Amino acid sequence: MQGNDLFVPFHRIVIDDVNETILGFTSIYMSGGTLKDYRGTFYFRWLKQITDAIDQLNLRYGILHQDLAPRNILIDPTTHDLKVFDFDMSAKMDGQNGLTTSIDVNSVIITVYEALTGDE
Repeated sequence: MQGNDLFVPFHRIVIDDVNETILGFTSIYMSGGTLKDYRGTFYFRWLKQITDAIDQLNLRYGILHQDLAPRNILIDPTTHDLKVFDFDMSAKMDGQNGLTTSIDVNSVIITVYEALTGDE
């Protein structure tokens, strides 16, 4: 996902020095606010950016975000584009854990509804 304009870029991977396992990662700081705090016009291109991000996660990378919400979508202050972040609830789609893409698809619908109406 590095270099993908739909996601906040990763900065570093955090590794446990003892077990040499990956503990997590950090992302770069972006000064733009989240979609949750935004009270302006919701652009049609933003809907496309959100659906493209979820399509890429689910179909290209085999990952479910599982926590897509306006609070987890940043507005890039330079381009005014949306960027998805906060992958702490994400999971691999492996067919064995019972997780389906409907989780993220439903989240897209709810996220757009919340952004348009301000109703959580």
